[in-house]
Amino acid sequence: ERTLNRRAVIESTSVAAGFEVQRHQLVQSEAARDWSDYAERLALRADSILAQLNDSEFQRGLDALREFAATAAVAPVAEPVDFFVFRAI
Repeated sequence: ERTLNRRAVIESTSVAAGFEVQRHQLVQSEAARDWSDYAERLALRADSILAQLNDSEFQRGLDALREFAATAAVAPVAEPVDFFVFRAI
């Protein structure tokens, strides 16, 4: 919440810049082929939100994810992503 803009902020900023909101939808985006793959991707710490965690917090979370991944069903991991469509007015 500290890092990502809320939907209302994104929409109001766009409207102020001369755009009209045509559509907003949450879409599922495949983040990894399974939970183990997801854990390895997160281990790179390339996500700006993960980079904000101190090392011990990050490691605790990663260890917990890897433990979960060891017993989770093999299935793609999806993350919800906000999808906006704007039209210039």
